[in-house]
Amino acid sequence: MSDIKCINLTVIAPKEKVEEVEKIFNKHGDWMKSFYGDDKEHLLHGYFTKAPEYNNSLDPSSGETGGMIFTINEQFSSMESVMRHEDHAQKNDYFLEFGKIIEQYGKGLSIGGELTYSF
Repeated sequence: MSDIKCINLTVIAPKEKVEEVEKIFNKHGDWMKSFYGDDKEHLLHGYFTKAPEYNNSLDPSSGETGGMIFTINEQFSSMESVMRHEDHAQKNDYFLEFGKIIEQYGKGLSIGGELTYSF
C-alpha cells in the first residue's frame, strides 16, 4: 500500500454561480502555487478541471444542463501532509467562501484517499 494520500473534490455549480466558484478555486490554486513552490516533500501533484454537465453524461449530444462540474485533485506524500495542507488552507481569507461552495454544491469530497492506480 502506498503512503500517498489524496484530496479529491467534485462540485457542480449552477450556471449563475460558475464565475464565482471558478474565482474561489483559482484563489486556492494560486495559494497552492505560492505555498508549495517547488516543494515535492508534501505536494506531489495537483490539478483542477471544469467541464459542462450533460443531461446524459454518457451522451454529450443530449445537451447541457447549464451546470458546470469542477474537480480539485491533489496528491500528497502522506496523511500528515494532507493534514498540514488542510491546516494552512483553512487560514486563507477565501476559505469561508470555499467551504460554502462545498456545502452548497459539493457532490463528493475525499480527504486522505488512497492512490489505487497511477499511470
